[in-house]
Amino acid sequence: MNGRCLPLLISGSLFVSAAFGGSLDPGAGTIRVGVFGLFHSRQLTIHPREGRPFTLTCGEKRFRIEGSQSAQLTLAGQAVECRFGGLAALSTEVSILNPDAVFVLEIPGKIERHYRGALTVRPSAEELQPVISMPLETAVASIVAAEAPANADAGALEAQAVVTRSYLAAGPRHRNLNGGSDFDFCDTTHCQYLVEPPAPGEAVSQASSATRGMVLRHQGEVVRALYSARCGGATQTLEDVGLTPGKYPYYRVPCPSCIRTPDRWTRTIERQQASALIQQPDNETARLQIVRRLGWQALPSNNYQVSTTASDITFQGTGSGHGVGLCQQGAMGLASEGLNFQSILSHYFPNTSLASINP
Repeated sequence: MNGRCLPLLISGSLFVSAAFGGSLDPGAGTIRVGVFGLFHSRQLTIHPREGRPFTLTCGEKRFRIEGSQSAQLTLAGQAVECRFGGLAALSTEVSILNPDAVFVLEIPGKIERHYRGALTVRPSAEELQPVISMPLETAVASIVAAEAPANADAGALEAQAVVTRSYLAAGPRHRNLNGGSDFDFCDTTHCQYLVEPPAPGEAVSQASSATRGMVLRHQGEVVRALYSARCGGATQTLEDVGLTPGKYPYYRVPCPSCIRTPDRWTRTIERQQASALIQQPDNETARLQIVRRLGWQALPSNNYQVSTTASDITFQGTGSGHGVGLCQQGAMGLASEGLNFQSILSHYFPNTSLASINP
C-alpha cells in the first residue's frame, strides 16, 4: 500500500501476532512481516549492521556473524543451504532468534534493506520466504516512513501513524486469505508498504512515538483504517468502489485540499484491456486488475468519468488511490492550517474515538 497510491485493502487487515495472548500490547507484541515476496528470490545474503553481530541458526549449526562477514542462503529443493566462510549447512529453516537483532537482508544485485527483529527463512513454492518478526511500533514507524508524503507536517504524520497502527491491530490479512501463511502481513502495497525503520530523531519516528498505542475505535472495535494519496475532492464509501462493507461505515467526507487542487488526469486504454471496468464501473478490484498489468499510473484512481469509442476507453478523473478513509493530501492541508491529528482523524473517520491498546 504505497501511501502515494493505496491499491486495495478489501476485508482484511494485519494480525497482531498471538504473542499478544489476546491483548493488544505493542510493547510485548510482534508483527510477522513477509518481505521481498515480489522478487521470488532463490538466494539471499545476510550481514550485520551498525557493528552489531548476530547468531544465525541453520538446523544444528550456529554461525556468529560480525563485522564485514556475511552468510549466503540458497534454495536447495525443500531446504535452505546456508554458507558462511568455508562452512555449510542444510536445513528446512534458517533463523536469527534475537528479537532485537539488527541486520541487512539482501537479494544480490536487486535490493537490500536493514531490519530490526527476529528472522526466519524457509523454502516456499520454489523460492525463499524471509519473515521478520518485529515490534508493533517498529512496524508502524517503518510503514509511515514508506507511506507518508515526505513533506508532511507533524499533525498529518501523527494521523497517518494512528491509521497505520489501527490497520495493523484490527485483524489478520494473509491468514484470512490463505489460512496457513508463515506471516500475517507482507511489505508490499497489497497490505502496507514497509521499508527500513527510520532513525529515532526523524519526524516519522517522533510522530509514531507521540501516538504510541493509539488506535481508532468504532462501537468498541478497532477500525480497519484505510487511506489513499488523494481523494480528488471527497472520500468514498466502500460501496462506492465496489468493496464489501465492513463493520465501520466509511463516509463520504469533503476534502478542502483536494477540492482546491484536485490533481486531474486523463488516460486512454484499449477497450479490450479495460473490459473489466466496462462490466463493473468504479470497481476497485477491476481497476487493480488493469493497473497490475499496465502499471499503477495507467488508472490512478476510482474517481473518473468515462467516454468510449469502438476501440478505446478514455478516463478523465481526479485523485490517486481508492479514496476511502484518510486522504493523505487532505491531511497535509488540514495540518498546514494548524489542525492536530485528533481533528484530522475526526474529519476523515466520523463517529470514531481514539483509544489505547496498551493494557
